[in-house]
Amino acid sequence: DLILMDEPTNHLDLDIIEWLEEYLIQYRGALLMITHDRYFLERVCGTIFELENKQFYKYEGNYSYYLEQKEVREANEAANLHKAKQLFKKELDWMRKTPSARTGKSKDRIDRFKDIKKVAKQRIDDSEVSLEINSQRL
Repeated sequence: DLILMDEPTNHLDLDIIEWLEEYLIQYRGALLMITHDRYFLERVCGTIFELENKQFYKYEGNYSYYLEQKEVREANEAANLHKAKQLFKKELDWMRKTPSARTGKSKDRIDRFKDIKKVAKQRIDDSEVSLEINSQRL
């Protein structure tokens, strides 16, 4: 029970758009929609899923709520990345200064350093994602 819609409000008059909105609000299945009509999104959507950087994010609310929460999430991610980079610099200095004869405690710190390095080297990726559906026509 999935409806796929591509620019559903294009070429529709106001009465039909209002009817479509009411129909979709009452619909209990899933809706996958591509649209530039923000007003339509605002009125029809109650849950928004976003696919970004190969991750899904779920937002319970309308389009305005989605925009607000996305901004909060991105700010948190940027802050976490900044913290990881600062910690990476500190740990890199430690790695350079510590003698090669390492204790067990130092080895744990080295392992942690490797994990921090992975996080610190991440970048916010805006690469494209493609979706391909192969099906037969009925």
